[in-house]
Amino acid sequence: MTTQELKPQLRTLLAETPDLEHTIEDIITEGEKMAYRWTMRATNQQAGKQEVHHGITFMRIADGKIVEDWFSAEQVEE
Repeated sequence: MTTQELKPQLRTLLAETPDLEHTIEDIITEGEKMAYRWTMRATNQQAGKQEVHHGITFMRIADGKIVEDWFSAEQVEE
């Protein structure tokens, strides 16, 4: 997905969750690979309660650009 393709999705997400908070907990890099662990909090507008998601994202970088990425996330109760 290109940056231009991603922008409308991010605009929608931010409009629907104005209190969105994304925290990077850890970053690890080695050669052309990078991994980071993150936490995302936001209020579910329909349910009226805050949701918390934890995840990890892996990326491969070549020539200064992200060329591959993978992520896994789960919603947790806090």
